[in-house]
Amino acid sequence: MWRREGYRVFREPQASRAFTLYAEMLKPLSEALPLVVGDALHDLRDSLDHIIFAISQKNPAMVTPKDEESPQFPVHDVVVDIQGERGIKFLNWQASAEVCDLAPDPLRQPNLQHSIWLLDALNNRDKHREVAFKPLARPNISSLGIGNAQIDSLEIFGDKTLELGAKPVALLVFRGSLLQAQMTHSVSVIFDKGVELADREVISTLQSFHDHIRDVVFQRLEPFL
Repeated sequence: MWRREGYRVFREPQASRAFTLYAEMLKPLSEALPLVVGDALHDLRDSLDHIIFAISQKNPAMVTPKDEESPQFPVHDVVVDIQGERGIKFLNWQASAEVCDLAPDPLRQPNLQHSIWLLDALNNRDKHREVAFKPLARPNISSLGIGNAQIDSLEIFGDKTLELGAKPVALLVFRGSLLQAQMTHSVSVIFDKGVELADREVISTLQSFHDHIRDVVFQRLEPFL
């Protein structure tokens, strides 16, 4: 609903051959958005623990309810020797080695570039406080200079965040003849400041987490299931 009614993008003529493209936020983002994104984060993070639990069940030594509380995918902020960690103690050495290689390690890759660390950090943040979002407007012009399109000048201001109650923001100023050129725009929702993924688009980020788990983690650990 918000994508249809929550904002508007419009042209304001400046002269006979010029206009400014504006974007304006009309309604607040849905109150359900933090809940939906939070559920997605929890499900994605839990899927990592589910994989470790499923592999651990192959070990006949895991027999008590207490044992079943142990398996979890290891994620740490600092360098830690996780080979003997409680969460993977029921894995055989081959599976354990794979998990250690898949887990975040700042000596190999900065945490802020590691999909699993980012997922874990954002999931933990969402447990304790609401993750904030904001809409981002982006102009796009294609086919310029083709057919009858003639440009005297084009000033693109780039991506602009939208705020409820604020004045419309200018996305670009066009001067010339725009008869056959195509002008489009996109408005997406991004993570707001204060989170590890600030300014990243929400849907594509969640999709990247999903794809990493499916195409990397699961593919490498499936032989042990």
